[in-house]
Amino acid sequence: MAARVVISPRVAAPSAVIDVMLHPTAAYARLAREPGPNTLTMLRRPAFFALLIGSCVTLSTSGRLTLRLLLSTTVLWSFAPLLQLIAAAAVIRALGRKRLSLAAGLDLYFLGIGPWSLWLLLVAGVYSFASPEQTARWFTDSGFSVVNSAIVPLAWSALVTFGFLRAALGLDLRRALAGFVLHGALLWGPVLAWFLLSGHLMPRVVGWLGR
Repeated sequence: MAARVVISPRVAAPSAVIDVMLHPTAAYARLAREPGPNTLTMLRRPAFFALLIGSCVTLSTSGRLTLRLLLSTTVLWSFAPLLQLIAAAAVIRALGRKRLSLAAGLDLYFLGIGPWSLWLLLVAGVYSFASPEQTARWFTDSGFSVVNSAIVPLAWSALVTFGFLRAALGLDLRRALAGFVLHGALLWGPVLAWFLLSGHLMPRVVGWLGR
């Protein structure tokens, strides 16, 4: 009799990402009961997200995808998944380590990259077929800009993260809110600090207020 191979749904099913996007609380509650990965396997989702960012940014800026550009851009933008990993690890360690191991918690957390992944793919797809003049206007147009459109994945991913805190880590409302604030501070605090220190934030704020 041939041996039956059982594959964990969390590892093999792309539908898990979709479930988390559409029904984060229910999906995370179900997935948290499944066996988690080891530390090495857990890194596959952050690595994939870094590669996805590198691919989309390369296509958006150069219109072509070469190995040299892909690798350099991926390394340059690897701070994004790294910040997510650090923020999620801190929250799991502080509030959820009795419920999940760090590797299992991080693997579940990175199932929530769907909203940002979709946005990156859409932006890269549009930029690949648009002229440089059009794409330049999309960063400054008062009616529509790529920066403004990021509010959609930002809000969507916030709902997914809160579902992770409530269902995957099993936190009550008060602790989930505390974890949400801690996660946001660790994730977006360095980004905000960079904008302030580099002088990029105030011109944008003045521009928005002047509209």
